[in-house]
Amino acid sequence: MFERVLGADDFHVAMTFDHVAEAYAGQGRYAEAEHFYGRVLAILAPRLGSDHPIVQQVLAKQARARHDLELSGARKG
Repeated sequence: MFERVLGADDFHVAMTFDHVAEAYAGQGRYAEAEHFYGRVLAILAPRLGSDHPIVQQVLAKQARARHDLELSGARKG
């Protein structure tokens, strides 16, 4: 609903997605976290540019989620 009211490319929507991603990562649900970090980047990168500190921070968190996902898969296999 938040996305529908504010618009799919709203900064506040991106920050909400970032919080959702962090919650998923904290629960060990790395695939979901990575997905939401991707949504954050899809909103912020075109608006702020890929060199913006916020975009760089989200990229780092997405990379961490991907890394943790790969590690958790390696432990299971």
